[in-house]
Amino acid sequence: MTSLVHGLTSVLFRPAGEFPPFCLFATWLQGCQAERKQLSAWPCREYDKEKKEWKGVRYQAQVLAPGTAQGPCFLTSDPHIAQMEKKQEDWRAARLQAVKALTQMQEELQDKASKDIVQAQILMLEDPEWTSRIEALVASNSPANAIIESAEEFAASLEQLTDPYLQQRARDIRDVAGLWCRFLREKALSQPPGGSIVITKTLTVHDVVHWAEIGVPGIVCELGTPLMHASLVAQNLGIPVVALPQALSLFEAMDGSEVLVDGDAGSVFINETEQGNQRSVAPETVPKTRLRLSWKGQRLQIFANVSSVAEAARSHAFDAEGIGLVRTEFLLESAGHLLGLEEQTALYRDILRQSPGPTIFRTFDLGSDKALSFWPIETHEPNPALGTRGVRLYYLYPELLRTQLTALAMAGQGPGGVSVMFPMVKDLEDWQHCRRVASDVLSELGLPPFSLHLGVMLEVPSLGFLLPELAANHAEFVSIGSNDLYQYFSATDRERSTPSRPQVDLPKPSISDTSPGERHNISSADFALARFLAYISEQAGATGLPLSVCGQLATHNRWALLFTALKMFRLSVPAPAIPPLKAYLFESFRDLPELESEAAEALSSWLLFARWMEPDLPGS
Repeated sequence: MTSLVHGLTSVLFRPAGEFPPFCLFATWLQGCQAERKQLSAWPCREYDKEKKEWKGVRYQAQVLAPGTAQGPCFLTSDPHIAQMEKKQEDWRAARLQAVKALTQMQEELQDKASKDIVQAQILMLEDPEWTSRIEALVASNSPANAIIESAEEFAASLEQLTDPYLQQRARDIRDVAGLWCRFLREKALSQPPGGSIVITKTLTVHDVVHWAEIGVPGIVCELGTPLMHASLVAQNLGIPVVALPQALSLFEAMDGSEVLVDGDAGSVFINETEQGNQRSVAPETVPKTRLRLSWKGQRLQIFANVSSVAEAARSHAFDAEGIGLVRTEFLLESAGHLLGLEEQTALYRDILRQSPGPTIFRTFDLGSDKALSFWPIETHEPNPALGTRGVRLYYLYPELLRTQLTALAMAGQGPGGVSVMFPMVKDLEDWQHCRRVASDVLSELGLPPFSLHLGVMLEVPSLGFLLPELAANHAEFVSIGSNDLYQYFSATDRERSTPSRPQVDLPKPSISDTSPGERHNISSADFALARFLAYISEQAGATGLPLSVCGQLATHNRWALLFTALKMFRLSVPAPAIPPLKAYLFESFRDLPELESEAAEALSSWLLFARWMEPDLPGS
């Protein structure tokens, strides 16, 4: 223990962010809200009277990404509890792989603080006291459990010290143990075969991207929400995903059984013969004609959200008119290491070449829910969603932003330049910091100011009251990040699904046609958000700032109509959501000639808003 503490205290540590998952605002705002029902893993079976046998089993699940997929199931294991071979060479080889990976990363890093943090992690992996403890534990335990148990022992010892700084280092030991187990897991666990439906406990962005590359058509996980980033990536890739509590236990005796995942209805079918034939996987639906929308002479554009070059290329098939959000942090996870200047420049050029139109890059939005398996910073804070994430990370790691802006400027050289927005900006100081770095980069490259068109993501509510000041400080556009904005606006934890709650009886407003006992699913928080967005729209219009929306809220039909009425004429959504959204808006514009006045009336009271957002409910 002494040598481990010495290794920790001899190296400089810097505070940094944390990455727990997103959580949920998955409100069905086009009619009823089936997503808010509590999940049930209770199986439903039917008896075939002619064959005198059970047809199969159907489980109700939560939809995380739409679509249908069918294939034999493949069960994965949690690396912390997987029963791995009890061989000394397994965990020793994994340790060497982890040291090698960290050493390579250390060579690629630019600033001394990051190098020192990585060096501390290498010292932990090489600590002889830790390896001796694992040797003792592995005789009666799996290597993974031995690593985790020994790490917890050392971490608990540090947490008992009186020095607050050393107490905080317990988290570093746990992080290194997780990295060690990651390499151990890669050695011990087999890959799912292409065409199989993966059954897993948790789901990460890395999992989704990797499994998509090897041809996995669908996923069932035990834990997850529609707005966690793994779900968003699956939506962009067109991979259906559902969450089914205790899925691994349910499928334990059925490994290899035929499974159909219905990501539209929220069901999992096992060994469904007739049902499986009737619900065979449909090919991707792509529009046969290109819809171009306009409302009162104003063009409405539907863009795609992407996380890779492949997704940018694929967006053409779904009639995307551009890319409204490039999640550049996912490029890092796919690469498995911090990308250098040349690598970033090449990737950004490829995305621009593949894009169907104008493209907006978001700078690295790291921290909180976006966990990079190789990121060498302290990853745990008391409240990570409010901690070091997004733009706040750039103050601690200035080269991260500087290198990325340099790569974007080089990739976008040409008459039009390239558009870039910064995440989690809360005030003018954050905006001015990013703008100064961009100005320095362009000056060093000898490029004109218009080479980078700079804007912000409006995710922190405070920024909504600073649009005039942003415009005066040369912001060129604002994009509303609806996922995080709702989280911070309503104090809603996106890490967990919103629990089911009863419909509410609205207080009787001062209008003559109120139906007694009228019930709606729209909450007053939804109504408050709509009014806040109306205020933002008014401020943006007064200052001339172009305003757009990216996030899951824009995929809901009635919200998309509201955004249009509020003069937000660019919506960015997952590519597969574009064709049905365009079709709905096309029909709605024809049937709702007074959309603007209807929306204004809806915003005058909670009841009218609920009726307008849920037009199919009785009494609406």
